[in-house]
Amino acid sequence: MAHGGESSAVTNPAEVIRTLYFDTVNNYGPALRCAGAAFGSDHIMLGTDFPHLFVRPCVDYIERSGLRQSDIDPILDRSAQRLLQV
Repeated sequence: MAHGGESSAVTNPAEVIRTLYFDTVNNYGPALRCAGAAFGSDHIMLGTDFPHLFVRPCVDYIERSGLRQSDIDPILDRSAQRLLQV
């Protein structure tokens, strides 16, 4: 309970989900497109699982995923920069 007896329970899970970030390690284009539609490409970042998956194939998969370039750019660059404030 919040102060004053008000509940602090989440009433809209979609709002909470929009505060999370996700990575691209699944290497499956349809799943990446689904995640982009559900969470927004501005909340998805390049993931590699290095040393098991190398960077170049992970970038190639994103570029071939069928996403628009305007969705690819945040995934490969801008989302991480914004989150890490660099």
